[in-house]
Amino acid sequence: MIIRKAELVDIFEITNILIDEMYSEVGIGEPVRSKVLDYITFLQKDGIIYLLESKIVKKNGGLEIAGMIGAHITQWWWSNQDFLSEDFTFVRKKFRKGRLALKLMGKLDAYAKKLNMPLVTGVFNDVQHERKNKLFSKIYKHFGYIYLGGDLKVIGRE
Repeated sequence: MIIRKAELVDIFEITNILIDEMYSEVGIGEPVRSKVLDYITFLQKDGIIYLLESKIVKKNGGLEIAGMIGAHITQWWWSNQDFLSEDFTFVRKKFRKGRLALKLMGKLDAYAKKLNMPLVTGVFNDVQHERKNKLFSKIYKHFGYIYLGGDLKVIGRE
């Protein structure tokens, strides 16, 4: 599998994957296709999206996307310090056997280092939080990050 930067031609497929597949695993808020498309377009133009391509050829040509990670540069509301803020990391279910999320995170980590700024990342969702907390605590530990995760039901969301 190869990791490459998303191109403008990829934004509709990325949008569809995020809405049709990732949203069911987030469980917070109802996605609005136009808003997702606008944000993915913003990330492709002004941020970064890396796509992890499988070796499976799609019916219409090209390689099937196995996973993706997106981020943008922003600042803390109290500071002028820039940082790279991870927006999403997603590996499609049929490609989850292995270390693909780790590969995507490694690519984003290298990009943040190239920019000479910190990478800020986390998990915010309400579906299978125990599995995700376990997974991401392992991934983040690999990079020397401290992982903070939580259960929205425990903190008051029903």
